[in-house]
Amino acid sequence: MDAWQAAALPVVQALSAVGSRFNISGNSAPATVAAFDELKSAAQGAKTWYLNHPCPTPSAGGHFLGMVEAYRAMADVTLDNLARLRDPEMDSSD
Repeated sequence: MDAWQAAALPVVQALSAVGSRFNISGNSAPATVAAFDELKSAAQGAKTWYLNHPCPTPSAGGHFLGMVEAYRAMADVTLDNLARLRDPEMDSSD
């Protein structure tokens, strides 16, 4: 488990670094979209890494994937909401 944690640390740090850079109130809409696109990409990269490097402890792996999915969900929801702000006619059932 120690070896897996050591290998996972840079992945977690990269994802956290992207997530910690947000200051939505001070960003323009294009900058916010770009930041959340980067967060979505980082989350996908972390998930891909995990799928190629599964955790030897299932419960710890579940926590790792839960964190990754939370970042991804935050990016997805924010990007959807920003798109709706740009186009109020957007229908969520599409």
